[in-house]
This record gives sequence, structure tokens and C-alpha cells, in this order.
Amino acid sequence: MVAKRTQARALALSVAAIREAQGNENPDNYPIGASGWLEVEEDFARDVLRALGGDLDNLHRNFT
Repeated sequence: MVAKRTQARALALSVAAIREAQGNENPDNYPIGASGWLEVEEDFARDVLRALGGDLDNLHRNFT
């Protein structure tokens, strides 16, 4: 379990570093619930899904 948690944290840190290098905001730049936080959080989650090789076109279908 610790290995999976470590891998997940490494992935999140990698995505955050890439987003920062691209000039994009990260959720950690905002207090939770602040104006703009939700949009940044959703964009970050999409980037994590992309990093995992997920198909954003099928995202909605997988959760309905």
C-alpha cells in the first residue's frame, strides 16, 4: 500500500511540475474552495488522467 501511495504522490508532483513549467496554475496555489480553485482542480485532474493514459473522450461515459 505504501508503494502505491508513493507512486501516486510522485505522479501528482510530476504533473504539478509540468503544469508549473507550462505556466498553468496548480490546486496547491489556492485555498480549498477559493474562487478559481475548482476549475484548476478539475484541469489538474484531467492532466493526471492524461498522464495515466486515460481517454478524456470516454470519461463521461465511464462514470454514468
